[in-house]
Amino acid sequence: MDLTFSPEDAAFRQDVRTFLREATPPELKYKVENGLVPEQGGMAILSSHLDFDLSRLSRDEDMAARTEPELQRMRTRFRKPSGEGMTVREVAVRHGQSVGLPQFVGTPAAIADQMQDFLETVGGDGFMLSPIYCPGAIEEFVDQVVPELQRRGLFRADYAGVTQRDHLLQDD
Repeated sequence: MDLTFSPEDAAFRQDVRTFLREATPPELKYKVENGLVPEQGGMAILSSHLDFDLSRLSRDEDMAARTEPELQRMRTRFRKPSGEGMTVREVAVRHGQSVGLPQFVGTPAAIADQMQDFLETVGGDGFMLSPIYCPGAIEEFVDQVVPELQRRGLFRADYAGVTQRDHLLQDD
């Protein structure tokens, strides 16, 4: 059995969180969920992930301007989508809310738009869902967003085999 592998054999899947529209507007779900995270909690999680004590910095300091080596590996997360730098506080709160994961909010079609745009802009081979609540978030996504992605040809409708190995190794 040949166990060699090349970089082309590896797939990149982005972990994401989705907030779907149903009885509760997704913007409200997003606000409520993210509002539950205390700033101090985000600071602690981010400090741990960076292996750097962020309490040494002013919370109003521009995180993107920092030059410490420990902070460089996550520097792409220190900017807003506009490219503007974020403060230590803003980065910590965002990290506490989603560990830096993209959060897509809206109707199934809007979430499909955001996912498609993300793949076209950033690249990758797919997504891993990080549910915002259990049970129900994954089922909600599968029932509402997957059909929209399938209509666009962005999510397969048929599988070549029955095992996870078959699914991952099939050629699309």
